[in-house]
Amino acid sequence: MLAGATTPALAAERRSANIDERAVADFYRGKVVRIVVGFPPGGGADVYSRVLARHLGRFIPGNPTLAVTNMPGAGSIIAGNHIFNAGAKDGTEIGMLNGAVILEQLFGNPGVHFDMARNHGESNSRWLSQRNPSPDRQRS
Repeated sequence: MLAGATTPALAAERRSANIDERAVADFYRGKVVRIVVGFPPGGGADVYSRVLARHLGRFIPGNPTLAVTNMPGAGSIIAGNHIFNAGAKDGTEIGMLNGAVILEQLFGNPGVHFDMARNHGESNSRWLSQRNPSPDRQRS
């Protein structure tokens, strides 16, 4: 679910995937990629998204501008519903949601109007999530 970190192996895989980088650059040039944060301004997810927005555009062909929009409520379910049902499906909108929001779907929360499993498995996955390190990797 984490779609913000790029490793050298991932970058090499991307280059070898026969992607027409020129077409991608043409698509993103001059566009705004919006990160929809399911939490209020000032919290950890907001700060994480703003740092990501400040730097990520340099690594996307065409160097689009990234902007952050906060859509708090229901533990980020409102933002998830927006992204899945009304959000741009062309790669210009990314969701920053609570990683545990998938549990709301699994437990049958009637407010959930998206399918994380179906959407995350697609090659054009539009989800970001913060992940806490395992206890043995946390620093004191």
